[in-house]
Amino acid sequence: MRDRNGVHVRSLKTERQSACTLVSDVLAKCLSEIKAAGVWNASLESLVKRNVRGFGLIFRSTRPTTSDKPSSIWFFPDVDLIGIESCFSHKPPVLNYFDAEEVDEPFLWEQVSRFISEID
Repeated sequence: MRDRNGVHVRSLKTERQSACTLVSDVLAKCLSEIKAAGVWNASLESLVKRNVRGFGLIFRSTRPTTSDKPSSIWFFPDVDLIGIESCFSHKPPVLNYFDAEEVDEPFLWEQVSRFISEID
């Protein structure tokens, strides 16, 4: 079956990804771009916190700094909510929650971009 623009409807991905899969996939793409830019040494990590699996990007500067402590952004996708914890080397961590139904790929990219701009 084709729609009015000639696109085969069955070829379109209409099912929504689980929050875990979405977060994991987007962070892997972010890591690839960060490594390509070469400004940060970054790694993608996974952990379990309060029985929720989390995914995080950990950032270390490529230039010498006064702090050896890395900065990181963590995503904790659950059924209804996604927690996002920003951990800066120079200030206390901040944890915010967002409705899982409203979180999509552009939103996650924006969170990572905003975090990177606030690291220094």
